[in-house]
Amino acid sequence: MPVTPGWRNTRFAMARPSRIVGHRHVLWLEPSHGAQERWQVDIPAMLDALRGLLATD
Repeated sequence: MPVTPGWRNTRFAMARPSRIVGHRHVLWLEPSHGAQERWQVDIPAMLDALRGLLATD
């Protein structure tokens, strides 16, 4: 998800109840670029993180 300064706390707050009830997840953050809110995902790094999450089963 892109991290825009005004939305970060709202997005993180939604992860807290999820963790409390025992859901496993990872927040993948990518920087946004100014007011245009353009962003890109570093796919190789994200897939590595996903593999790490799935390997813990």
